[in-house]
Amino acid sequence: MRDSCYLVLFAAGETSLFPHSIWWCFFGLPSQFRLARLKERERLRYGEDTIAPGGLLYKPYIAFMTWAEAYDDGGMQMRSRQRHEQWLKNLTCPALRLEGCQQLEVSVSRIVNYLSTMSNGCG
Repeated sequence: MRDSCYLVLFAAGETSLFPHSIWWCFFGLPSQFRLARLKERERLRYGEDTIAPGGLLYKPYIAFMTWAEAYDDGGMQMRSRQRHEQWLKNLTCPALRLEGCQQLEVSVSRIVNYLSTMSNGCG
């Protein structure tokens, strides 16, 4: 596994899913941008009428968005910023943090620069 390099774009979770990870990249977005992206994704995925009041998926959509809104202030019992920060502290491999809204080119450049500094041959 160490002969190859993998870019794992993963919000954070169980390291046991990827036991041979050599590094992680954590993307953090301000709440308003994260929620706007989720709303747009859901609208494109299911259609405006389906998630609008009276629509077939309105109640599940509202439940999902309410859950997503709790991310920043949620505790360890749910997928939350607090849980992800703890997860990052427990990693045994390096982690690059990308916070805020950046152009894709900027994020890619930061990742490439980060990898070029690693001594395991990924750069």
